[in-house]
Amino acid sequence: KGSTIEVTLDPSETVPDDPALDDTLAGFTSSGPGHGGSLFKPDLAAPGRGIRSADAGTGFDSVAISGTSMAAPHVAGAAALLKQLDPELGPAGIKALLQNSAINANSAGPSTDTPYNLTRQGTGIARVDRAAALAAYASPGGVSFGRINNLAPYRDSRTVTVTNRGDTALDFQVHHEPGQAVRGVEAWCPADFSVPAGGETTVTLEIDADPALMPHDRGGDTQTEADGWCVFVADDQVLRTAYLAVVDPASQLAVDNTGSVARFSNAGPARGFAEMFTLSWQSAGVRPSGGAALAALGFRATSYGSFPLMNLGIAMHEGWEHPAHLSFEMYVDTDADGIEDWLLAIADWSEFGGTAGSLVSAQYPLDEKGEPDTDAGFLDWIFSTADFNDQVMIVPFTLVAAGGDAFLLPGDNDFSWRLVITTREGEQTTQSGFIDLADTAPESDETLWLDADESAVVPESPWPSLLLYPNNPAGRQHQVIAPAGAPR
Repeated sequence: KGSTIEVTLDPSETVPDDPALDDTLAGFTSSGPGHGGSLFKPDLAAPGRGIRSADAGTGFDSVAISGTSMAAPHVAGAAALLKQLDPELGPAGIKALLQNSAINANSAGPSTDTPYNLTRQGTGIARVDRAAALAAYASPGGVSFGRINNLAPYRDSRTVTVTNRGDTALDFQVHHEPGQAVRGVEAWCPADFSVPAGGETTVTLEIDADPALMPHDRGGDTQTEADGWCVFVADDQVLRTAYLAVVDPASQLAVDNTGSVARFSNAGPARGFAEMFTLSWQSAGVRPSGGAALAALGFRATSYGSFPLMNLGIAMHEGWEHPAHLSFEMYVDTDADGIEDWLLAIADWSEFGGTAGSLVSAQYPLDEKGEPDTDAGFLDWIFSTADFNDQVMIVPFTLVAAGGDAFLLPGDNDFSWRLVITTREGEQTTQSGFIDLADTAPESDETLWLDADESAVVPESPWPSLLLYPNNPAGRQHQVIAPAGAPR
């Protein structure tokens, strides 16, 4: 209101600290990369846990909050200081200075040389004093080689531009600091180089990936990351440029069903596996587009220990970045009266108060209005038979629970279904079909693993089958076959 406000910053006023937690990440920190591995995300780490700030609307009170809502203002403040220091700096230059000067976040605490994956910490923890001392910057400060889901040896490159803001030339020596190393993947930093005063030089980072040497993905909720830093040093100028790649060597499974057997083969360089289901539905005619478009759905009766289960095999037309970006609601009519009785749901566990990024199945009886009775329903399984950047998943549902409170009563095998799939952007599709669990091939509950160039023969199912190949490249992860002589 026009009056002068005076504040005193007193170094003796401190918050209790725990040095063992210095430069570590909060347990709720999310992981990148963004958009299927194509973006370097997150960019940077900053304080974001238990940060006290003004409590909006209270006038005088404060509140402690955690998350990016607290980390982002720290970085915005650091950017403002750098802009004040050099008004000519643009957004890319400020971002690069902060990334180039970051220090490692270490999972075992300060100075332990145990860096987190770069998809969790970005280039490291912001240090604005170090950023302010730099007379040069390398942009971008973090580069992504994307997702490498290769069937053959692969090489790719990215360019980085080093800008010298000073009035003397800088001669940079380069060394490589590996972070997460992966067998069969090798990153190459540029050779030593010079940047003239007030000028810039473009250098190249490269990566090689041999799928025959890389560890195979187990096909469920996993992400193998290769990352590290190329460090450019000229006198007291130290610029750290980070790189990452999500690597997943591909199998190439397929089946040829001739005669009375199904002949599986793996023509790819990596180990892969096949899962067999009886086909319930597949898209026909013009291929639909969009992240909610279902390609095929299959089923099988199986068990986990003493629990009788139904596994659904789901194949989508397009891949997802993470399967939790989709929700699935299957409404089932168990007594053929035309009225839906149960909802079988597949969603992210966070929708039920659990950890984000984990998938769960759930069962709810429907009331007389067709609405799920959440009090009478139950969370069924937490499962990891769906992977990042894939398009197929295997979902378990309990068939008969204690007291008969699952969606099927003892002795029942068949039901009709209506499946509603929704993306996080709101796109939605609906399909319907019929399942009779008695139509389950005896061998379908066994996973068939095949090494590179290996083949195997299994008895053919008497019913049309949906085959899922989670370790194949996206676009080749499912196949529909019919018994020999039957129309496909």
